[in-house]
Amino acid sequence: MNSVKCGNRAGPGDLSAHDRRETNGPKTNNRNGCARFNMQGRFAGLGAAVMMEGALSPELREIAALRVAYRCNAPYGLAQHQRVARQIGMSEDKVMQSQCEEGGEAFAPLEQRVLALVDVYFQAPEMVATFDFSELTDALDERQIVELLVTIGYFAMVAIFTTGLQLDV
Repeated sequence: MNSVKCGNRAGPGDLSAHDRRETNGPKTNNRNGCARFNMQGRFAGLGAAVMMEGALSPELREIAALRVAYRCNAPYGLAQHQRVARQIGMSEDKVMQSQCEEGGEAFAPLEQRVLALVDVYFQAPEMVATFDFSELTDALDERQIVELLVTIGYFAMVAIFTTGLQLDV
């Protein structure tokens, strides 16, 4: 299966009059039938904010991303974030152990709590409210904790999206 590419606009919100007109059904821009949507630029903007503009360390972000992709059984996300994790210098042990049920000995206590938080999101989301954030609050400020929660949610959304489209790895 070929990779699906949704859109080729110059930038976020760069919509022609043709793109803005009302239609009776989704417009498609390729043979895979990927519908163009007006939120495409906003979706990409959120991804850029999560990946590049946050206060959360790149390594904690990638630990969360890898664990989300593992929990979602998202091969495209795993492949992409394994590559990013290696680019930022994450050890191969951490890259691989992020996909183990028990986490792994390669992780520091803070990193283990990040893995545990992702696990709670996927095993019993209603338990996030009662999750023990103490190790996280000892090491991260409020902004970083909020960014971690948004990062987990964002990568879960992307994992569901890319898996549903069956993107090639």
